[in-house]
Amino acid sequence: MQPKIELVKTRDFGEIINDTFTFISQNWKPLLKSYAIICGFFIVANLVVALLQQNKVISAMQTPITPHTYFTRFSGMFGITYLLSMIFGLLSYTSITLVPLCFIALYKEKGNVAPETEEVWGYFKYYFFKVMGSYLLIGICLVIGFALCLVPGFYLAPIFMLILPVMVMENTGFGYSWSRSFQLIKENWWQTFGAIVVIWIITYAALMIFIIPVTLFSVGTMFIAKSHPSSSGLMLTTIVSALCQVFLILPVITAALCYFNLNEKKEGTGLMDRINKFGSNDPDAGLPKEEY
Repeated sequence: MQPKIELVKTRDFGEIINDTFTFISQNWKPLLKSYAIICGFFIVANLVVALLQQNKVISAMQTPITPHTYFTRFSGMFGITYLLSMIFGLLSYTSITLVPLCFIALYKEKGNVAPETEEVWGYFKYYFFKVMGSYLLIGICLVIGFALCLVPGFYLAPIFMLILPVMVMENTGFGYSWSRSFQLIKENWWQTFGAIVVIWIITYAALMIFIIPVTLFSVGTMFIAKSHPSSSGLMLTTIVSALCQVFLILPVITAALCYFNLNEKKEGTGLMDRINKFGSNDPDAGLPKEEY
């Protein structure tokens, strides 16, 4: 039987990617259970609002453009439903990011044992609004960074990916997590950037496997009928996209492993913890199987 993965250790580029999938393979049942129970409400609420927005957009597109209907067409695309879809989208992505981070934090705290959903929920409630506000600030900074000739955005992206893991693993605020992320990634930017880019490529590939066939079906139906996009086709695409958000767990786990890797390189806390366990009454003392 494969030993439980040890989170706090140094890793090279390949080990970060491999251990992402190893962690999921060892903990997928309790992790997906927590994801479904905690994130389910936010995902369903976001899905319902998105479907309402889709219907309004279709109705607006089917309305002939005249001076009298122009405002109706515009408000159909950018009305209150659009605003609600943005709000529930933020809530949904916050929960999808936070549940794996809380799960990992508890996994480490419990000595490489998968936590129960109730334990994850306790952490989730504590960090939710803090992470949601941080998510919003990070998004604004990334948009500004990419707007400035793209380069600042690419530079900041891997640093910002570390902010939420730092916040949850070290129980800190946004300001400290921001500066801590810059400190951790110093002299290790390329490795972190490479791992995050590769895992996002894998994530998007997994998403496209499910989304592209549905999208092609919707577009094909539109061309065959020679009409505007059908509501059923867009609804199907929206539902599949919502279900496929589960793949967003992958980059979150990779970001957490990057944090543990950089933290161990900088401070060696995991190694010191193992040294302190020598001489304890328990001969195993919860020591990992890895050798250093």
